[in-house]
Amino acid sequence: MSVPNRARRRMASGVAVLGFMGGLLLGAPLTVSASAQGCVQEKEPSSCVRVSGTGLTVDSVAGGVLLSPQQRVLGHYHIYGMGVDFTSGDALYVNESTYFPDTRFGPTYAVNRDLPDGSQVCSSFIENTSDRYSPAYKVHAPMCETIHR
Repeated sequence: MSVPNRARRRMASGVAVLGFMGGLLLGAPLTVSASAQGCVQEKEPSSCVRVSGTGLTVDSVAGGVLLSPQQRVLGHYHIYGMGVDFTSGDALYVNESTYFPDTRFGPTYAVNRDLPDGSQVCSSFIENTSDRYSPAYKVHAPMCETIHR
């Protein structure tokens, strides 16, 4: 006996739903990714942050800077949030593209712990605008990601 394709697809869908529901009833864990990345939408350079993890567990964080085509900038990142506080050293970040903006990330810092639901992890890019005679820094608006279940 041959089963038409439409009926075969319905049966396969039903089996998949039953398997999913059975996993819920048996207490099988569902993995929800906490990884996120974003940049402040302002004139470049602008602050970016990348948060990696699963659920409320944050594995690592990194600060980034969004650069215009052919832009070069000297600076560092301040990454902060609930129990997170890292500051990188100054480095030169360069976008070699002639046409497209690009995000350059600095060092990745290990967090390896659960953060409270709803807490935020933020990164500010701090541009070194010093000249030979006077030190100066420009703090760019922070980019934050919110940690959720």
